[in-house]
Amino acid sequence: MVAVGIVNDSADTLVRLKRIVRETPGFHVVWTARSTDLALLQHRTHTAQMVLLDVSLSEGPATVARLIALHPCVVLLVTDDPAGKRQLIFEATGNGAQDAVATPASDKPADTHELHRKLVMLGRLPHFNLPANAPAVLPPGSAAPPYPSSVVPPDRSPSTDPPAVIIGIGASTGGPQALATILHALPSDLEAAVVIVQHMDEQFVPGLQQWLRNVCTLPVELAVEGDALRRGTVLLAHTQNHLVLERGPASSVTVRYTSQPEDAAHRPSVDVFFDSLARLSTTRACCGVLLTGMGRDGAQGLLRLRGRGVLTIAQDQESSAVYGMPQAAMAAGAVDAATPLTEIAGRLVEFIRNASTTARR
Repeated sequence: MVAVGIVNDSADTLVRLKRIVRETPGFHVVWTARSTDLALLQHRTHTAQMVLLDVSLSEGPATVARLIALHPCVVLLVTDDPAGKRQLIFEATGNGAQDAVATPASDKPADTHELHRKLVMLGRLPHFNLPANAPAVLPPGSAAPPYPSSVVPPDRSPSTDPPAVIIGIGASTGGPQALATILHALPSDLEAAVVIVQHMDEQFVPGLQQWLRNVCTLPVELAVEGDALRRGTVLLAHTQNHLVLERGPASSVTVRYTSQPEDAAHRPSVDVFFDSLARLSTTRACCGVLLTGMGRDGAQGLLRLRGRGVLTIAQDQESSAVYGMPQAAMAAGAVDAATPLTEIAGRLVEFIRNASTTARR
């Protein structure tokens, strides 16, 4: 049974959320709280494996890191108007929240379905089988890497040239902030295509796209079925299906979405994405990057990439909001050494420069 704590300042909403949790097989409520301060006290004495938190409460985003630091847990943000609170949601995911969902408006099945689905999906995470000292999180009071300042994208049209180099990035909990840090440091004339799979509900991905556009000089676009990868462009997976890359006409590489495998714990899956990248690695230079996140998604895919001679990079523990995914990759032998977040962009630029020079010979 998954032990659940609920934090919401509305008595009516608390009652509704308790009922939904209790009606979900395999879950039970161990505590409720109407403030973040009370939630921390409750979590200290009655450990919850999952916490449903209204991110709009006072100190909501900061409370995520404090809850996880007290006892490792999955934090699901349940809040009114998630689209209008996406900045708070991105901040909370940077501190370790796993996902977000709208507060059910009523007890009707049509309103409660999405929360039920999220509970079941998160309940399948390997987190619940991890030892007490994992995943690692930022200590209380410490900050995740700072949000980069806004930049003005150059006035230029995206390249239509097929890339000689493909950078594949997988991320989960804490990913938006990590992605912003990396993309902010990449040059505007990057001779590679960047493709990102971030564990995030599809309703929030357009907001993530807009936010990343504000911190990145490269064009950031939502990956559409049939899109051809272009040099100097960032594509972001944005459906609940898995993004895969395939060889297209001539020397192009195109995007496709697939529902298979249906039993994947994460949708979209980083492992599925990395597997498709591994199949392309025989025809062009590729690099796989696995960032902060809870669970093990991406570790086996990164291992397959390394087995093909592809450069593989995993974020280090100190800079990860949650070290689960990079830690699993390290344990699997999928990467030589973990890399601090602030050094990843530099490694990518060096790799792209060397690979592009080789391709032109």
